[in-house]
Amino acid sequence: MRKDGETFCELFDRLGFKMSKWQPGTFSRKINECWYEEIIANAEDPNAPSSFFLMIKGQPDGTLVSTRVKFIFTDAQAREKLTEMAIRVLDEYAKATKWLEIAEQRQKIRALVPFTTSLSGFSARFASEFSATGRYNLIFSRPLRLTAAQKRTESYFDRTRFFALPPDYGGPTIEAEPAKS
Repeated sequence: MRKDGETFCELFDRLGFKMSKWQPGTFSRKINECWYEEIIANAEDPNAPSSFFLMIKGQPDGTLVSTRVKFIFTDAQAREKLTEMAIRVLDEYAKATKWLEIAEQRQKIRALVPFTTSLSGFSARFASEFSATGRYNLIFSRPLRLTAAQKRTESYFDRTRFFALPPDYGGPTIEAEPAKS
């Protein structure tokens, strides 16, 4: 799950979610973020539009901290569109992180059924907001401060600490050094 927040922003931008620039956050300069928002007009009640919001947060070194989808629908047409957009984020997140099991939750999003699941210190939660109907959040997150066990595990899988593969197994070509006299 060692993913880069800025790379996620670029991914979702390429997928049609026109993300803002990756930059220090509005509330905390220690966390960078990018976001996308879409407002969908409600023909029956122009004062009650529907909306979709996607925000990706990470540490300045790029380490992904969270991805949040918030959608609010005020009519049936918007509900269908917004749940499909949330499912698309879920599917793309699953592919990008190789957490493919999370994609199995797409039917719960479509049916607006809450769920919580976790893998390797990352969690995914889908739930309605208690403040009003038609308001939902899909949040992928990891703790900002890892436990000692999580730090050891993250360190153990840090690929920068692995020995390089030999060329016969896909590693870099080893240049011969001149003999030292």
